[in-house]
Amino acid sequence: MEINSVDRIRRKQHMTEILAQIVENLKDYFDELQLKKFGERSRYIELDRISAIQKVGSKGLQLVTAIFGTELGDLKLSIAIKSFESPEEALRNKILTNRLSAKLRTTGMLTPRVIFEHGKILIYEGIQGETFLDSELDHDYKLLLTGEALSQYHTTELRPIEPQRYIFIAKKVFNELIMTPERKKKFIDRASETLARVITHSSGTAGFGDFHPGNVLFSVEDDHGKEKIQTWLIDPEYAEEEKSADRMEDIGTFFLHSAIDHFDKDGNLQNFKPSVRTFVEGYEKHLSRSFLSLDAIYGDYEIALAFHLGLNVLLEGLFLQKRADMNSERAFDRMTTCVTLANYCWKHGLE
Repeated sequence: MEINSVDRIRRKQHMTEILAQIVENLKDYFDELQLKKFGERSRYIELDRISAIQKVGSKGLQLVTAIFGTELGDLKLSIAIKSFESPEEALRNKILTNRLSAKLRTTGMLTPRVIFEHGKILIYEGIQGETFLDSELDHDYKLLLTGEALSQYHTTELRPIEPQRYIFIAKKVFNELIMTPERKKKFIDRASETLARVITHSSGTAGFGDFHPGNVLFSVEDDHGKEKIQTWLIDPEYAEEEKSADRMEDIGTFFLHSAIDHFDKDGNLQNFKPSVRTFVEGYEKHLSRSFLSLDAIYGDYEIALAFHLGLNVLLEGLFLQKRADMNSERAFDRMTTCVTLANYCWKHGLE
């Protein structure tokens, strides 16, 4: 038996144990589902089988579809399960999730609500959907929806950004990244020059903090006989309350790996720009209701995005330097690409 098969079996057994333990604790939730489906409550309910487990997000959120048997018929339950390192961390995530849910309540975007907590484990209402990368929806349509979702999260309120936030990150990267003093000085000069053009704008917002394609999901739902696409934002582990982050930071995070892949293939970002423009079109759909646009906020939004892409790819390069096996040719090449791309962003922008 393959190792992956063993892992799947163990994971399914673990999920079965968790679900079996929480049936009684989720009685109110099961009653709610039964009243919707059967019009009444059953006398008994027990776990029959788990039909699917799908891992999404960067932190191990697992979408579980389970079938429960009752005397009224089978009940299909889709939930999301996440295990944390400590009960305190689980509680913090519950607070962040509730805060995100409240923020999205009037936007049409969703995040799964917490329906049960047990020690280090949170159980969320399930998501019938797929991540940005896995969804079979048209790529440009997904970009439009994602841009609009992030803009709804950021809101149209504008605040001054906190420049020390980015000065601190840049100093940390340059102090720890291995490169010659001459090259490091050129990087610092270019980064400082680009940042100076960004911080003069009142583009501050509450950052999502980990806005990557794995934390955006789409589900196709029935809306009175018509298909409705629902956008979900998940895993708000780094979501912020302070409105001091530059809104381009989250956009730079979202496009991080796409930019690296395009640059690695083409040596420039020309084929990367159309995706950015489509995303921005979706983002500005919400802004336009307040007669705003990204260029109205920044003068030239591409300069701000170039700064954040450069900083993000250097952070990725630093991560590879610290965590990856530098004897691996692939890891070393990826790190080199990150450093070269950061320099390109700050020198040429998104050209």
